[in-house]
Parts: sequence; C-alpha cells; structure tokens
Amino acid sequence: YTTHQAFSFTLLHDVLVRGLGPGLEEESVLWKTMDAFGRKQAQFHPYWSNSSLVKTSPKGSHASLYVRPGKGVICVLSNLGKSAANATATLNLNKMKLGKNVKATNVFTGETIPIVNGKVSVQMDSFDYALIWIK
Repeated sequence: YTTHQAFSFTLLHDVLVRGLGPGLEEESVLWKTMDAFGRKQAQFHPYWSNSSLVKTSPKGSHASLYVRPGKGVICVLSNLGKSAANATATLNLNKMKLGKNVKATNVFTGETIPIVNGKVSVQMDSFDYALIWIK
C-alpha cells in the first residue's frame, strides 16, 4: 500500500501514523488539522459503532467521526471497496448538535462539499479517503 492508501484504513481506527519519505506532506496536513480541531478533546466514534450518527454507501465505504462541540465534526470517509465509487456519508446532524447551515470542507483541497439532506459525497478510488471538516 502507498502511504495514502494506508491512511484510508488506519484513520478509520484513530491511528495517525508518522513515516518517512513519501507522504510527509499529507501527514503534515493531517496532524495540523487534527491539532487545530482538538482531536484529543473530541469524542471518537469509530465506523463499527456509530450507526446512530452516520450511515455510508455503497458497500465498502466507511466513516469514522470525531465530534467536538464548538469545533464541529471531522469525518474520515473511506472507500475500501475494490473499485472507484462515489462514497456517501449520511450524517445525523441533529444528534451531533449541528445546525442545518453547516458547511463541509475537504481538508486537502479546501473545496466545499455540498451537504444535501445531511449527505456528503466524494468520488474516490479504491483504498482512498477524504478528510471532511463539518462546522
């Protein structure tokens, strides 16, 4: 696996790895974002036990969440399927105490991701992920 591909499953398990060589720029963005968000003060909701907060599609896509009141939600949305997919996370915004006027941003591109009826979608390759900050 490449470093990026490894992140697609390690981040789902709340594991921020540090490596050498390729991937340092990506790791730097991850660590800076998690520090700015306050990862240590947030409540982690792993994909295997967060069905009351988020549902994903298609099969092979998963989302783990970091929820921190006042800072919003960091969503790690991964496609662990065998082929490229439009991965969708349907978020229970009310349960996470987020209003209807929240904004989702792809941390790596800076692009706004539309939220429609609590759904965010990202086109991604197999073993790919997006880090989405919702606030």
